[in-house]
Amino acid sequence: MLAVLFGGGAAVIAQVWAVLLLRPKLRAPNPEFMARWLGGMAIRFLALLAVAVWTITHPAAIPPVPALLGFIGVLLPLLFLETRFLR
Repeated sequence: MLAVLFGGGAAVIAQVWAVLLLRPKLRAPNPEFMARWLGGMAIRFLALLAVAVWTITHPAAIPPVPALLGFIGVLLPLLFLETRFLR
């Protein structure tokens, strides 16, 4: 259970950070918008890597499979709901 909370918490933090990065440039010209959008995708990817590295190097503390499934299971719905966050 702790592993799922660890992965899900990392996903929530990454998603909130990515939305906060994108929000100020939502109506900006396309190059500025795409730079922020790409930055948000990089944040999510780096969070996934951080969870994967931590769980693989410390499998006794946090099992990798539940943590990564928790990350993906929380991040995917948040990505689909991102348009509501950006209104």
